[in-house]
Order: sequence, then structure tokens, then C-alpha cells
Amino acid sequence: MDLNVPTTSASFSDHLATYSHFLAKGLIAMQQCKQCKTFRFPPANICASCSSDQYDWHALSGRGIIWSYCVFHKDYFPNESRKIPYVVVLIQLEEGPRVFSNMTDVDVNSLQIGLPVRAIFEDQPNAETLLRFRLAGGDT
Repeated sequence: MDLNVPTTSASFSDHLATYSHFLAKGLIAMQQCKQCKTFRFPPANICASCSSDQYDWHALSGRGIIWSYCVFHKDYFPNESRKIPYVVVLIQLEEGPRVFSNMTDVDVNSLQIGLPVRAIFEDQPNAETLLRFRLAGGDT
């Protein structure tokens, strides 16, 4: 779905603000190159595949599979409240791009590469919304 966001030359922080704006609305939105159709993540002014500066923002399904993961048994960021162990995942979204995130509500012993996942959007006290994933079960 094309989200009709103006495609002016912008700074990286402007692109991240647009990405964060969509997360706050419960959407994963990414730039897609108008020329070669490659998704850009993280967002950028120039396509890494074809060097085009033309793009549109598109909403993605939020569905994907676990491409890779790592279970952390030590809290390397003690200022953040998180349950130990925690899982960092690389998710291959249905539309093609891969994103790093965390898994929620998961038994770390049941994780496998290739399991279906779906996006969830976690509001933070500082007004940010974070993209997380959980196992999809039968809803993919």
C-alpha cells in the first residue's frame, strides 16, 4: 500500500522520524525504490541497489519468518528493563526486507529458524513505539 509521503531529500533523522511515525500507528512502513522496487531499510536518500533517489513509502504486512536469532542470558543494557534471557531476531518479512528486533512471549527453547512470526507494536514510556515480533501460531 503506497502511503503518499512526500519524497523530498531528507536527513537520516527525518527518515527515521517518518518510520517511527508509522510504527506509532501500528504499521511497518518502508521506502521502496520506484526504479528497481527494492525496499530500503534502514531508510535512505539513495537506493543501494540502483542509486535512484526516487522512492515511495509502503506499508508492509508485518508477517515473516525467523531468519536468524540469538538468545542473550546476560543483560548488556542494565538501564533497560527486560526479562533475561531475551531474544534478538533477524526477521525476513514476507515482502523481502530483513529487520532486527526482539521476540516477546516466547519460550526460548522452542525457537527455530523458519518459524512464522507477526509484528507487534510496543509503546514505551518515552512515547516511542518499538517494533517487536511474536510467534504467529496459525494466523499467517
